[in-house]
Amino acid sequence: MFDIGFGIEWPWGHRWDVLVTKSWSLTTNKALDINVYRNLVLLEARFEVCHAQDHAGATVWLGLLGFNLEIKFYDKRHWNYDADRWYLPGEEFLDDPAEPDSL
Repeated sequence: MFDIGFGIEWPWGHRWDVLVTKSWSLTTNKALDINVYRNLVLLEARFEVCHAQDHAGATVWLGLLGFNLEIKFYDKRHWNYDADRWYLPGEEFLDDPAEPDSL
């Protein structure tokens, strides 16, 4: 994973509201999400790229004076950690090591 950015938040409070959430399926395996939040951010800019994991892709966060914009372009598939590849259609992902063991 590659993650770079900075942020300044108002430390007194706990506001987090989702104002807009939109999602588009671009191809069989790729999707685009755009979200707008109202929160305590004063200033934020962040960029992240993930690979070899569930829903890998790129995400950009931009925030200013209590509002955040999140844009995410990602793969809809889940990662098979044992085979080091995406799960193939019809395969199960029951024993995913990234998930905590259930009781």
